Amino acid sequence: MINWTLPETDILEENQQWNDAKNHLYQQWLEQKNDTKIACKLGFLCWYILVEDVSSEQQIDEAEFQKLLIEVYHYGERHFQNDAIFNWLFGYMISQFPYLFGDFKKKEEIGTEMLAKAYQTDPDQLIFEYTFLGNSIVVNQRYKEIEKEIQAHLSQFFPGNGLLSTYFKDIWQY
Repeated sequence: MINWTLPETDILEENQQWNDAKNHLYQQWLEQKNDTKIACKLGFLCWYILVEDVSSEQQIDEAEFQKLLIEVYHYGERHFQNDAIFNWLFGYMISQFPYLFGDFKKKEEIGTEMLAKAYQTDPDQLIFEYTFLGNSIVVNQRYKEIEKEIQAHLSQFFPGNGLLSTYFKDIWQY
């Protein structure tokens, strides 16, 4: 998988300094546009702010986070269309909240296609298979087997305490 740790950003996220984290990631992304990790972390931060009830003393301009989410998504569509990590993370986010990305029905299908593409690109990556199978209507035995293995190794799949790592460790820990 990928090491999602970016120490400066992770500290800002841990301290719920959402605007500072966004600005820091955005600046990094402008300097390293083809870095999938930075693009994904920036997109995820924007998505998280839009879907979660974040308590913060900062003013959050949701329209700004929305605009940036779409900017990163469209850039990724053009430049990371064959990148399994981009397809997995954005496929996950789109499948969870398609309306944030545009037309609900179209984006719902695109999210599912992106999850499938991530899994097809890297079928040995358990996180991709787990998310792909979890997005289907029927939960089968293979899904349950993977779930146990992922739960046992969540900290290896998602090291660190940044927002993205913490989010997936929280939702997949039972």
